[in-house]
Amino acid sequence: MKTLLIIITAVLLCTNVSAQEIIPYSGAEKNLENRWQWASEKANQTNENKYWIVYTFERLMNQNSYIGSFNRHYKDETKLGELLYPNAPKDYFESLNYLDHNTSKAKVKKELALLFRIRKGKIIDTQISTIDLPFQFEKLPIYWLGIAEEQESIKLIIRKYDQIKDPEAKESLVSAAGMHKNAPQSFDFLKEIIENEKDSELREDAVFWIGHLDDKKAIPLLINIAKNDRSEDVAEKAVFSLHNIESDTAVDALIDLAKNLRNGDVREKAIFWVGQLASKKAEAALNDIVYSDEETEIQEKAVFALSQLDDGRGVTKLIKIAKTHPNKAVRKKAIFWLGQSEDDRALDALIEMVQK
Repeated sequence: MKTLLIIITAVLLCTNVSAQEIIPYSGAEKNLENRWQWASEKANQTNENKYWIVYTFERLMNQNSYIGSFNRHYKDETKLGELLYPNAPKDYFESLNYLDHNTSKAKVKKELALLFRIRKGKIIDTQISTIDLPFQFEKLPIYWLGIAEEQESIKLIIRKYDQIKDPEAKESLVSAAGMHKNAPQSFDFLKEIIENEKDSELREDAVFWIGHLDDKKAIPLLINIAKNDRSEDVAEKAVFSLHNIESDTAVDALIDLAKNLRNGDVREKAIFWVGQLASKKAEAALNDIVYSDEETEIQEKAVFALSQLDDGRGVTKLIKIAKTHPNKAVRKKAIFWLGQSEDDRALDALIEMVQK
């Protein structure tokens, strides 16, 4: 009998340790800030120093995409949505099937969770995850606020950013702001950080996320940053963000920067990202740099970028460079990258050059 009691006690203890405590908001209040205040007051009443505040909003995403920490053993773990919506059919989250690697670009609405880690009433970190992934809460209590509108979510993030001083906590809020593509305030918020924040790392993050918004309004801002910013890291991030904006205007701007930037290091980054574009304009621009630029190092960067064009698009021009370029160092660089190509045209050209 005593042995049985010990076993039962052990099972109960294990169950309590492993259970994840979730305190859902059950009131009628729709205002997100007021729901947040409810969570803070509730945590104070129970003397909780460490906990999470979580809410979600809907975001248009590719059907087979996800955001968050991926673990290949995810099937053995409880998904975030199963914790937040315990009464939902279990197969619903499996039906999202984010590991289906087909090329469908169909857009669907998905719930994106913002997960705020709180210590002594202050945000110390903000994580982002779609609800079809697991999330490690480290057994800390979860105050679940429910679903929110994207507009009120970005307003809350902006207010919280202004209230905290820790740079790392601010950085995580900048990332969260970048998830709000349909909220105009997110662009204005990130632009404000870029123009007025003293911390260069926060500015760099804001430049990255403003490009992620895929808003054409960012193009002139990013061009100016790439050309004139006091921080080379921020300028290089602006070049990358231009590459992320799906627009012919952004492509033209990136090509112009690759040809004309005064800062050599930032220019090299622009040349690299031009090489990642699926565009005939990119091919022509890189070839022009190879033949017209006065610096061998820049010419070699353009040769490399040509080798990176999709579907072997740069092979024909690389062959010509390898055979006819007046600069021996550039010819050798073209030969090297032809040797790395799996394109039959590259192999045939190399054999021809060896036999001559």
